[in-house]
Amino acid sequence: MGDAPVAEQIFSGVPGLDIVLQGGFLRGGLYLLAGAPGTGKTILGNQLAFSQVAGGGKVVYVTLLVEAHHRMLVHLQSFRFFDPIMLTDRIYYVSGYHALEQEGFRGLLQLLRKTVHDYQATILVIDGLETAQAYADSELAFKRLLHELHIAMESNDCTTFLLSNDDRLHPAHAIVDGLILMTDTLIGPRAVREIEIRKFRGRAHLRGRHLAEIGDEGYIVHPRTEALHSRPRQDAAMPRVPVNFGVPSMDKMLNGSFLSESITILLGAPGAGKTLLGLSFLTEGARQGEQGLYFGFYETEIRLKEKADRLGLDFRQHIEDGKIDVCWQSAPEDTLDELAQRLLEAVRQHSVRRLFIDGYDGLQRAAIYPERMGRFFNALTNELRSQNVTTLLSVPIEQMFGPVETPKGHLLELVDNMILLRYVELQSQLYRYVSILKGREGLYDRSIREFTITEQGIDVSQTFERGFSSPPLERHPDVEDA
Repeated sequence: MGDAPVAEQIFSGVPGLDIVLQGGFLRGGLYLLAGAPGTGKTILGNQLAFSQVAGGGKVVYVTLLVEAHHRMLVHLQSFRFFDPIMLTDRIYYVSGYHALEQEGFRGLLQLLRKTVHDYQATILVIDGLETAQAYADSELAFKRLLHELHIAMESNDCTTFLLSNDDRLHPAHAIVDGLILMTDTLIGPRAVREIEIRKFRGRAHLRGRHLAEIGDEGYIVHPRTEALHSRPRQDAAMPRVPVNFGVPSMDKMLNGSFLSESITILLGAPGAGKTLLGLSFLTEGARQGEQGLYFGFYETEIRLKEKADRLGLDFRQHIEDGKIDVCWQSAPEDTLDELAQRLLEAVRQHSVRRLFIDGYDGLQRAAIYPERMGRFFNALTNELRSQNVTTLLSVPIEQMFGPVETPKGHLLELVDNMILLRYVELQSQLYRYVSILKGREGLYDRSIREFTITEQGIDVSQTFERGFSSPPLERHPDVEDA
């Protein structure tokens, strides 16, 4: 018996969509893009069209009582994918409403067959399917006509995209090869676009809803991180070695428990020294020839350089030498998956070995669905480990003084090391101290030590000899075993 035929696929050219589709659309297929007005269907339909003609295809774009062609083209001109040269002989816009009104769906079908054949189109887009449905005598008749359309277009090796404002249970759902649902809803004060591949024949895809946006590139899809990286790869093959902060007394406390490819959190109040310790971590890595990346939400590159200069760190020089890169995330509307995509792209592009994420609350604010954080963090850290990256993550705490409760849930379970930076008030003076709460890979120093920041740099004393007036920490009962 011969091998089964394999359907040729066509790539959408839409950022992120082919990743969700795990490839592209199948040539000759029939696909329905459904969503309420304003969800981006017409933009996506035209983006598919321009992408295909850029690859040598031809497109027939049929409208049925929707936006006038000249107005549509005016609105499309702001997008990068729009190329007026393609309008001369590669994309043909035609109104099908007259044929539909005069001769019904049969007349429209005849028009589509003739136009696609004469124009030798490889893509057909029908914008306004709900108008055609209104002319069908019954639901069964509409399904039969869609079936005939599919056969006709498949015989012409033409892939068809149907755009409909009706995202409810639709007669076309059973006929089409793929169903893509597009939404634009308010979650709190924030407008959120999402896309879902509800049905896709012939290949697995990333299921569930994925965030999307409309920008200069057109419609952009951000695959859900935990779906994209749902199957963690095996641990990287590089040997794991102790990693230093560049602070000898601090490294001595860790006693080799801070290993490469691990995940470590710096837990601390504002101003306790989390960012400075992170900069020292990156600087030490660069000194050892390891590529570093700062990925933060609060301080620009200029401010980071100035801060490092005051401590005598060579952070500025390593940036100029290309050994450390700074990615400042200034857009408050960025989503979790946008941030993860940007982070992982930078890691791969620069072959990063040391990563400092400053800080975790920036990721939390980007979570439209907070319940995702555990699965998201698990997928992100697994991917970073597989890329041989050693990750340091700053986690702010609200309490400036007094007892503090250590993190619970995924942060406690997924991280390898946990370091606490705190203030203590004694005899009308403020002091910083550092303690190691968790070290999964070895025996660490459990003492509480004074943590000082001066113009000569960061230093950790032998012990915190001044004593405490009240318990400084409330340990979660699972910290020791996690």
